[in-house]
Amino acid sequence: MKKLMFLMVVVLMATSCKDDPDPLPPFIARTIFITSAEITEWPKVQPDGTGWDLTSAPDVTLSMDDGTTILFQSSVSDNSTQATFNYPVAKTITDFTKQHAVGLWDEDSPDDDDLMAFYTFTIKSYVPTNSNPQRTDYPSVLEFNTKVGFKVKLNVIWQE
Repeated sequence: MKKLMFLMVVVLMATSCKDDPDPLPPFIARTIFITSAEITEWPKVQPDGTGWDLTSAPDVTLSMDDGTTILFQSSVSDNSTQATFNYPVAKTITDFTKQHAVGLWDEDSPDDDDLMAFYTFTIKSYVPTNSNPQRTDYPSVLEFNTKVGFKVKLNVIWQE
């Protein structure tokens, strides 16, 4: 009888212990939607210390490309002295391995525009590497900083 009671207690304990609930299925992003770009710092003068334009502040524009196609080109902020810029983008990217570049330009017409600063990146470098990624593991902001004082934030939404 004692053996039977012991066996019943063991069976009861074994069947009443539940494992943690199943983990959520992984969230695997297939696309990234860029909602906006924010420039939070930019070089006010050229590397040699001279201004971007001879008689005025630079005419700032932001662009993004994938090496072959311009994905985004902002409007021009003429004679800009503002500290930050915020541009709506609304662009979807599906190739996470392709090299992308974000460039800040001083528009000079009719002359060639001056490249003020740029940053190259791949979306893949922002994808979580853990074995069961969740939506919260993906950053909502991609931040770029360069040595010349160019800082950009891309606000993004990752999609399956």
